[in-house]
Amino acid sequence: MFGREVAVSAVINVVPRQARTQEKQAVLISLDISGAFDSLQYSSIRDRFASLSLFSNISETLLDTLRNRKVEIQTSEVPVHWKQTQGCPQGSCSGPAFSNIVEDEILSVQWPQGVHLQAFADDFAFIVTNNTREGLRMLKNHIDSGVKAIYTDGSKTDEGTGSAYCIREKYGIIASWQGNECTDQLAKEAITKGDPFLLPKPLSYLKSEIKSAALSIWQDNWDNGETGRSTHDIVPRVSNKPLGWNREEIMFVTGHGPFPSYLLRFSLRTHDKSSSGEKGDPMHYATKCRITLFWNFQTPTVPLKLQWLKNILTNNFSRTRLRLLMRFICDENNLIVEDNN
Repeated sequence: MFGREVAVSAVINVVPRQARTQEKQAVLISLDISGAFDSLQYSSIRDRFASLSLFSNISETLLDTLRNRKVEIQTSEVPVHWKQTQGCPQGSCSGPAFSNIVEDEILSVQWPQGVHLQAFADDFAFIVTNNTREGLRMLKNHIDSGVKAIYTDGSKTDEGTGSAYCIREKYGIIASWQGNECTDQLAKEAITKGDPFLLPKPLSYLKSEIKSAALSIWQDNWDNGETGRSTHDIVPRVSNKPLGWNREEIMFVTGHGPFPSYLLRFSLRTHDKSSSGEKGDPMHYATKCRITLFWNFQTPTVPLKLQWLKNILTNNFSRTRLRLLMRFICDENNLIVEDNN
């Protein structure tokens, strides 16, 4: 399945068409493996290549991209790196290809008559047809056992699969959802509390209602959360529209950066002092620190601190100055932080 629109199209067109033309009941079972790309083992990819005898210049080139891979990050102290043995970037050109090579095992299974499987990347869609509900239930159980038997290489965790079921009958669609993501909460409530019903509303109305409900829950969590309060003061309303902040601005607003005050929270330093002996937080480096004097802003009064920060983030010149300040702090961290002894 190539995306949400294709999945919706399959529900609206493929399932009803099969049910009507064959005079059978049909069920669409859509499976999404949570964290499939992150959990994809390089050893599984190599083993699958070997079992399929897929050796050519192209396959060797693909396998070569999995050799000697490592992850490296720059901490405030030293570079840290470790060997990478799993994971393909979602959205990359090679990710779906590697995923499909491993998932070919499930595609090659001889499913019973009446079961059609379509897949793309980590999304699967089973379209099952039968004369009776009992027949559908038996085929569905067969699919369950087949999927569980195949996904035992680390690609699937105990709660790592999200799924959606849609049964087409003569008088409408009965739908229910199962998943492990926060966004499935409303669907789970429908399973446990709701009854099958027809809703004579256009798809646009349903999308609008779902979006409104999701934003309402998001806003409530944002207002009542215990973390991110400094960011909440600046951005009190949630929105799907990005703010346009870059990495340096995010570090300054959240305080999550190479600041002694932040590193002390995670026991990465023994104190929170800057090289001048004062508390090394973002405000200190932006207004008081002698080493960052070239980029310093005027110190605001306490009542105007929030407005001061908002003004910086809405002024292009001030934002550029803030970015240069943060880059200096990141590049010259040994100068602005007191010795960690």
